[in-house]
Amino acid sequence: MSQKNHDIPGNWYKEVNFQSVAANGAAAGVLFVAPYDCEVSVSVMASSNIATNVSNYATVSLIDGGATGAGTTAMGNITTQSTGWTANTLTAITLTSDDLDEGDVVRYAVAQTGDGVTLTGLSIIAKYWPS
Repeated sequence: MSQKNHDIPGNWYKEVNFQSVAANGAAAGVLFVAPYDCEVSVSVMASSNIATNVSNYATVSLIDGGATGAGTTAMGNITTQSTGWTANTLTAITLTSDDLDEGDVVRYAVAQTGDGVTLTGLSIIAKYWPS
């Protein structure tokens, strides 16, 4: 009998890493596909301190794309507009929905406002577990 992730107790992780997202740059893609019905939490981390700036900031957004990946259900976001990030420290993204169905595609988008801010060593980390 073979075991699957959901048969093994504990948390599982998926991670996307960037050397840098430039102040005038953007990034988007798939964070992970839910391997089973699960709950999720997501955090970001950068390798350098990111100062708060009300005019020039970055936003990391999460989208539940559903089974096709084309859905647009916002899951949550975090900006550097009102909260700075400490280097090499996980900063949780507040999610409005943390329940995923098997096969749901979780996408991320990094966008800049104003002059933006360079996100050096950016990681987006999902922790998930069976629901």
